[in-house]
Amino acid sequence: MTDENAQNTATEGSWSEDIPWRNIANAAGVVLLVAVMIPFVVFAVPQVVGADQSYVVLLGSIESARSPGDVIIVNSVPASAIERNDVITFGGQDGDTPTTHR
Repeated sequence: MTDENAQNTATEGSWSEDIPWRNIANAAGVVLLVAVMIPFVVFAVPQVVGADQSYVVLLGSIESARSPGDVIIVNSVPASAIERNDVITFGGQDGDTPTTHR
């Protein structure tokens, strides 16, 4: 074996040791990217989780349940299913602004 072959073998050995760490780092990056993107996808397309609409809370009128800036996912339910202290969204027909309240 020549000195050149010995150097190539040593170089290849150290390179192959880095591959598992690169694969782990790539997989962790993909998982992180997916975890960051999921809330945006759910907000943009609430049907992905079976909801009808999504809204952003603008005012603090339901502060104990939701804070301003929180995203709420709305699903239609019959009026008979609504109970005391439920957070509901109503209105929004004919161009009106929907209201979310408890």
